[in-house]
Amino acid sequence: MEESLQVTVPGALEGHSSLRSQSRQKVKAFGRPGIEPRWTHGDKDGVGTAYAAASRIWFTLWNGIITEVYYPTVDHPQIRDLQCLITDGKTFFHEEKRDLKSICERLSGNSLGYRYTNTDSESRYSIIKEIITNPHLACILQHVRLVGDEAFISKLHLYMLCAPHLQVGGWSNNGYVIQVADRKILMAEKAGVWLALGGTLQFSRASCGYVGRSDGWTDLAGNFQMDWEFDQASDGNIALMGEVDLGGKREFTMGLAFGDTEHCAITTLFQALGIPFKEHLKRYTEQWDRTSAHRLPLEKFSSDNGNLYHSSFSLLLSHEDKSYPGALIASLSIPWGEAKGDADNGGYHLVWTRDLVGSASAMLAAGDRITPLRSLIYLVASQQEDGGFAQNFWIDGGPYWRGIQLDEVALPILLAWQLQREGALQDFDPYPMILKAAAYLIRHGPVTEQERWEEASGYSPSTLASNIAALIVAAWFARERGDYAVATMLEEYADFLECHIEAWTVTTEGALVPGIQRHYVRILPEDVDNANPLEDPNSKMLQIKNQPDGSQDSFPARDIVDAGFLQLARYGIRRPDDPVIVDSLKVIDAVLKVNTPVGPVWRRYNHDGYGQREDGGPYVGWGKGRAWPLLTGERGHFELSAGRDVKPFIRAMEGFASTTGLLPEQVWDEPDRPVAYMFLGRPTGSAMPLMWAHAEYIKLLRSVSDNRVFDMIPEVAKRYLGDRKARQLFEIWKPNRQARTVKRGYTLRIQVPVPFHLHWSANEWQSVEDNPSSTPVLGFHFVDIPISAAQQAPIRFTFYWVVENRWEDRDYMVAIE
Repeated sequence: MEESLQVTVPGALEGHSSLRSQSRQKVKAFGRPGIEPRWTHGDKDGVGTAYAAASRIWFTLWNGIITEVYYPTVDHPQIRDLQCLITDGKTFFHEEKRDLKSICERLSGNSLGYRYTNTDSESRYSIIKEIITNPHLACILQHVRLVGDEAFISKLHLYMLCAPHLQVGGWSNNGYVIQVADRKILMAEKAGVWLALGGTLQFSRASCGYVGRSDGWTDLAGNFQMDWEFDQASDGNIALMGEVDLGGKREFTMGLAFGDTEHCAITTLFQALGIPFKEHLKRYTEQWDRTSAHRLPLEKFSSDNGNLYHSSFSLLLSHEDKSYPGALIASLSIPWGEAKGDADNGGYHLVWTRDLVGSASAMLAAGDRITPLRSLIYLVASQQEDGGFAQNFWIDGGPYWRGIQLDEVALPILLAWQLQREGALQDFDPYPMILKAAAYLIRHGPVTEQERWEEASGYSPSTLASNIAALIVAAWFARERGDYAVATMLEEYADFLECHIEAWTVTTEGALVPGIQRHYVRILPEDVDNANPLEDPNSKMLQIKNQPDGSQDSFPARDIVDAGFLQLARYGIRRPDDPVIVDSLKVIDAVLKVNTPVGPVWRRYNHDGYGQREDGGPYVGWGKGRAWPLLTGERGHFELSAGRDVKPFIRAMEGFASTTGLLPEQVWDEPDRPVAYMFLGRPTGSAMPLMWAHAEYIKLLRSVSDNRVFDMIPEVAKRYLGDRKARQLFEIWKPNRQARTVKRGYTLRIQVPVPFHLHWSANEWQSVEDNPSSTPVLGFHFVDIPISAAQQAPIRFTFYWVVENRWEDRDYMVAIE
């Protein structure tokens, strides 16, 4: 039986000097700084953390080993990997992740604890590891058992190899071997973060070195023996290695602890190892079991007895930070990390507002009313002064990429509405955030700098859908507050967007499918800085990113499609049987659909370059976009709204999941390529798990339970699917989108963010009118000009700027369509 750590520490751990012995002479490693660092694979077998906020540490698993460990926040990976190396000292050297066959299992239905069984190719021995975190401390715990033929395993040497990437990077790490209470401890440090590695069995020998030059892996690979024992490796890409002194024992617990000082990391390690692993596991499991107490019984609508549902719920909770409550990251992974170095320090372990809202909404759908409120409050605190949200950001709010995505401004409004609908806002008031975000949408739209795929600017069906829904929801909040002028303006701007959807995003000259010329496009490309856009889906060209050098990257926008238009039905803006939607479905099924052994899945859009390369290699700058399981969930929601069977889509998403209940961002969409470990319908090297996909799955189960789409907004559906005769139709001219034409029967609204007088004519200046702009609403001033059915001449106008006391030096014209 394994025992807990037994140590006698001089001075009762009084301080740093009593902890650390300086008896060993310092021997420095050679080969500085080591080879260029890389991260590791993004398609994880598992991710885990304790549910308790005190345990500020997260781990990831891949191919039999621990990979990135995050500390002290969920966006800061601190190691590349931690694994066992095995040799008999004479004839072979095995590395767990490369040489052993691995089976991964969850330890229980709710907890994020895992068991790896790693077996050599000849089945001579296995390493069985149970992996959790300390329930209350920043320490990863691995309970390790070595099993097999005793005559064989008695000859084995087992080493622990750790590659620190402290403070989100492999360069500039410092490694040490130190003595604490007569025990060798492996340490690493960088910029105030410390790592300590040790176990209930001692290291008989220990070393640190530079990767690819003097590290333990290089040492063993040479002659199957540990020849080097270096005490120090400074300022480089380093690795730590210690030989476990088995001494006839076959099981032990290995701890990997972190702290803000050397003393903190060491004491955390000793405290964690001082309690038997079984006790830690019991508390760890109990924590996770408590989270399911208020979870809705949606497993009855699954096809796998709730396996994916239960894991999805726990995974969503695990992606919340413990220092910044409500901060939910997109994924504990770095897609294609094996091809990325320190320059790619973002990965998916950042906050995307779109992904956060999806995760929070899914937890609300599953019955959690507390975490989604925390997330809304976090978003309110992260909102920028102008009302927008960064494209993505570190959990402390610092922006990473700085693109503007209008759907990410709209979605927090929709989350606030969902919480209000469920009676879960408690005493929190989201109204100031809602007004600022709604004003931002009006000020910056309708062109978005990036749509939800983050690669193109223009008029996007999915972005327009989220904006329209958010504005109607914001109007509902305003009306509830008695802000009737604000509510009316928000509704009228939403109406302006809604009545232009087809003009902006539907081609009538499509050539992808014979006989179907009219369908939605992925996006009508337009530059956000072009104030006078030509809004014609039939004529514009779309440049597609992530293409190989020298290959075609520009295509007619009418022939690039995605399924973003399904969001129009999801929110209640268009009917599922709308003729254009029906035709568009036929097009995306012909162009983007992939049939796999477990069910259908769709690619994002044709000619997509973000994905595994043709030969199965990682995406590096370019590749080929593969199929996304979350799109199967979106299609399932649409089929539910159309009154059709949703079970095939639920089964398909469950089929795309790993045995441990993780959903990938992308799956391989071609015949099997075993040499590259790519198999039809199985994960590629992109992110896994992707929280967006897990959220979509949970919401699909809830939608089936309710027999209505969870994201459907009745106020939106009532306005756009009910009686439309009473609605006024608008064409809006504003500085960043100067309308070229207006239809008869519409109202032309001239809208500017400062007060003005409008000097205008409807008959080529034969007569003129002068109108002062309205009282400001949400910071906007406007003048409305009704366009009669008999209007022929264009509307010509100019401005007198009240504050500046001057006339505009030019005239403007809007033609009658």
